[in-house]
Amino acid sequence: MIILGVDPGTATTGYGVINSSGKKDEKENLKCVDFGCIETKKDLYFPKRLILVSKEIRKLVKLYRPSLAAIEKLFFFKNHKTAISVSQSIGVIILTLERMKIPIVEYSPLQVKKNLTNNGRSDKKEVQKEVEKIYTLEKKIKKDDAADALAIATYAARDFKLKKVQK
Repeated sequence: MIILGVDPGTATTGYGVINSSGKKDEKENLKCVDFGCIETKKDLYFPKRLILVSKEIRKLVKLYRPSLAAIEKLFFFKNHKTAISVSQSIGVIILTLERMKIPIVEYSPLQVKKNLTNNGRSDKKEVQKEVEKIYTLEKKIKKDDAADALAIATYAARDFKLKKVQK
């Protein structure tokens, strides 16, 4: 099962693509396929930035053909202006995935952090460290948005496996 994890943003949208084989041993089960960031320039007209995010998400879906997309929910923002623009980006990402018929799950940062680090309040560096423990990566994760996206995909794989076992 290929899972696309997305950490939405306007300037930077992180993505992580994993393959979950369904094996019991997580080291054998989860493989990192790709990760990175979709970046848009701050001086670019905002609707054009959203179009760019949509186009890049479409490219990722066409390239990797995920069975599932996991997106980070907008949880809490101190800056309302940022929350609105990130919400718009989330809407564009969801619309793009829906049009491509990719099932979507959404998780809060608290859920993902608690599952990965056993602490829902852990910082981005702790999350990145856990992601790097799970996956043998050929290249270093340079942006925490990409690490967050891999963490979201990882949580989706674990959640899916748990739900499958519970049925």
